[in-house]
Amino acid sequence: VESVVARVTEENVRELVAGADIVIDAVDNFRGKFALNQAALDLGIPLVYGALSGSYGLTMLILPGETACLCCVFCQEPDVGSSETAATAGVIGPTVGSVASLQVAQALKFLVGARDALVKDLMQLDVWDGEWNFIPAPRRSDCAACGYLGGSPR
Repeated sequence: VESVVARVTEENVRELVAGADIVIDAVDNFRGKFALNQAALDLGIPLVYGALSGSYGLTMLILPGETACLCCVFCQEPDVGSSETAATAGVIGPTVGSVASLQVAQALKFLVGARDALVKDLMQLDVWDGEWNFIPAPRRSDCAACGYLGGSPR
């Protein structure tokens, strides 16, 4: 395990993730998340996406060429001020712990080869309301990041 504390940018993202077996996303901004998604796709490295705001969290496993990528689900930053973010709403500790635990569980399952146990849906949770949702996230053939033509990944 190699922890890296750095601002993820389009300029440094490939260097940061090159050679990794899997990447766990703990980036706190959309631009960095999209750069991480594209680098993981280009390098063929699995990525475990995660996002937090208040008591709400999301996570999704991205297997390049096999599952939906981040851009298949949402490919544009929301307009500034259109939704709460961790910066505007804060984050409560149980949300962080829950999403991080789910991300690590996905990574461990992948690393030990337990592919049948992998969750390939977008997992959505609200620890305050006690809600859990599993949202199907199919690959999109018109995805700007991972779209495919004739069944072949771009």
